[in-house]
Amino acid sequence: MTFICLFARSFLQLIRDLDGLFTWVTTFWHPKNPIYGQCKQRGVCCQNVAVGVSKRINNTPIFLKIIHWWYSFVYNFTLKGWYKNDQIMIYSCNYLKNGKCSIYWRRPLICREYPRSKRIGQTTMPGCGYSLQPKDDL
Repeated sequence: MTFICLFARSFLQLIRDLDGLFTWVTTFWHPKNPIYGQCKQRGVCCQNVAVGVSKRINNTPIFLKIIHWWYSFVYNFTLKGWYKNDQIMIYSCNYLKNGKCSIYWRRPLICREYPRSKRIGQTTMPGCGYSLQPKDDL
């Protein structure tokens, strides 16, 4: 990768991290549904990163291209599928190495906050150790 690409990616990752910090600050006091269980470190969330888009963005090709570019270039994700009717894009993370996150200490906010029921509805991925319901209720 050329110096310019490395510089651009680093600069945009700084913007991503600042955006993550601002998102965390603004959502800190919002109530969140309780999460049960713990990570089983299987990488299922890294192989299926769900990015929801609004209806307007979903129907505007240029916005979709910008979002896809952002997650591909800045986050180093690979698009696995776009589900237009569900308004969701599924990516896999290229930082997953041997089932572990190779940038864990500086992973993006979308990864740090998994699972957030606000973003993923009322389910977690099969094989994930997290649940949005206590085991007694399952």
